[in-house]
Amino acid sequence: MKEYRPLRYVNSMLLKRAIFIVTLLVIPLTEVAASFQGVDKLQVHGFLTQGYFLTSDNAVLGASDHDQGSLDFHETGLNATYQFSNAFSFGVQGLFRKAGVSEDTRIDYAVLDWRVGSWEDGEWGLRLGRVKNPMGLYNETRDVAFTRPSVFLPQGLYYDRSRNLVHSTDGGQLYVNLNTHIGFFELKGNVGKAENDNKELKMAIFGFDTPGELVSKRENYWGQIKFESQSGDLELALSYADVVLDYKPGTGDPFRAGATRYRPLVLSAQYNWRKAILTAEYLRQQNRFNHLGVNFPDSAVVTESYYLQGEYLFSRKIKGILRFGAHYLNKKDRGGKIAAANLGIPDHRGFTEDWVVGLSWLPSSTWQLQIEYHRLNGTSWLPAQANPDLSKLEQHWDMVAMTASFRF
Repeated sequence: MKEYRPLRYVNSMLLKRAIFIVTLLVIPLTEVAASFQGVDKLQVHGFLTQGYFLTSDNAVLGASDHDQGSLDFHETGLNATYQFSNAFSFGVQGLFRKAGVSEDTRIDYAVLDWRVGSWEDGEWGLRLGRVKNPMGLYNETRDVAFTRPSVFLPQGLYYDRSRNLVHSTDGGQLYVNLNTHIGFFELKGNVGKAENDNKELKMAIFGFDTPGELVSKRENYWGQIKFESQSGDLELALSYADVVLDYKPGTGDPFRAGATRYRPLVLSAQYNWRKAILTAEYLRQQNRFNHLGVNFPDSAVVTESYYLQGEYLFSRKIKGILRFGAHYLNKKDRGGKIAAANLGIPDHRGFTEDWVVGLSWLPSSTWQLQIEYHRLNGTSWLPAQANPDLSKLEQHWDMVAMTASFRF
């Protein structure tokens, strides 16, 4: 008898295989395709990243706390852009991503870009489809390892456990670009619904995998204003979002139908000085939880996170990085004592302080190798799926992270 497989699983497997097969076919054909007339309208690119992680304690992206470490991190992406005219273009990216026990095959973005109007010093337009969310300096490009300053982006701002929620919106984006005598201004505003793949976020909120689901039923909003000086040395950004997820209870659920609301505000600054790059970002996020029942009383807390990062270019191919980052789930409970008393969890689940030192090497324009060492105090951003027994978590721990990446 033929084995039954749910359609969702079949589609996921087909998309994963398609990304792999097309990637392997496209790599040797990219140079050949350049000889054909009109190929300049079509641009095809891809990337592959393989990671290795070793931790002294606690699990990150697989069983990293074992002596042999973990190779359970992989990203394969294939994207294409077609320029129909000066006013219209279309871009799409398929992504297969394995991160520990989490495995995801998805359309990362699919956007029809319409440049509605332009003038001497500016333009404005609309993007429709699955559009990337403007948030901080790295969210829109976080899917490609070559655009990340380190293996791990600062987790207090760029959570891996809520990547799909934060990365893109199914809806539209209005954008305006202005070139002035003091610099370049870029304004973006998104409206639409988030994806419903929020299992890790659900576990982070409730502490375990509940029978219900966090779903996006309402319009969510994302916005950013970014400034870049004429010299390109200074970049500033202000980002804001208003995101609502409804909780749909399952059979035997201890929680009722309710809602969660997140309103992050991010201040970003980056300065390039000769061979050094200084970056700082600050997050203040309001979180509200309403009507979830007696087992989860209504509450409102403010999450706070920040980091200061320095990069130094030793040469055109080698770059060093030093960073300190801090993340506090509740600004008024930085030590996690209140949450520990109320929820019966370790107090170090309420915060993480992270020192990072690392190196990046670009042996060629298509390859990148990264290695970094983390000294951590706290476990607030550790995935619950990889660490189901919170009592076994260690407050002070170390991590070595390495990735090898290829692009074309």
